[in-house]
Amino acid sequence: MKRCSRCQCEKPLEDFPKNKVTKDGRGSWCRACAAAYYKTGSGKDAQTAYFRTAKGKAALARAVKKQQLAGYYRFGRGAIPILQQGAKARGIGFSLTSESLEAWWQQVPDTCSYCGITIEEFRRLREFIVSHDGTDYEILKFKRIFKSAKHRAINWLTLDRVDNSRGYELDNLVKSCWFCNCIKGSLLTQPDMKAIAVSVIQRLQGRVAAARDGA
Repeated sequence: MKRCSRCQCEKPLEDFPKNKVTKDGRGSWCRACAAAYYKTGSGKDAQTAYFRTAKGKAALARAVKKQQLAGYYRFGRGAIPILQQGAKARGIGFSLTSESLEAWWQQVPDTCSYCGITIEEFRRLREFIVSHDGTDYEILKFKRIFKSAKHRAINWLTLDRVDNSRGYELDNLVKSCWFCNCIKGSLLTQPDMKAIAVSVIQRLQGRVAAARDGA
């Protein structure tokens, strides 16, 4: 047990945020008091000032990375508002919840529904293409898929709607690599994409392998 220096209540040690500096490895305020403080004006100001420091920026970067690895922005609570915003902009339906999306994501294999590549294969292709400075057009043309920093940061499989006329519904979703997601876009149907995906990606893998061997 530990006494909170703010509310003076004794609470289990787990109720105090972790703090590497203190002797017991926990902060002096309980989680409830800390949360209440950071909702106040002075608390928000203190938090903003902290995240402007080098230490604060590093802590924020670690927190974001932890969320990304945990799937927060892929299928967790962080994904829902992003997907909802996209659905609203397109004028399509949205029936997903963080619980239903996470359950679906965990059940579906981590391979592209169209071309069949794994996450690791996608990452190897992405890393080579992004850094490629050669002259092979069959490789260079894929650079446009990663033209923005946001797209270059894609490290996992993405969600794709099978039928673009329908909204975000579990039975209308598949996992897709970013290559296939971009190529399919809103122009190709699922059968169209399945008909060409394997040959397109295999050809790209062959050109990348040849470029590596010739380096």
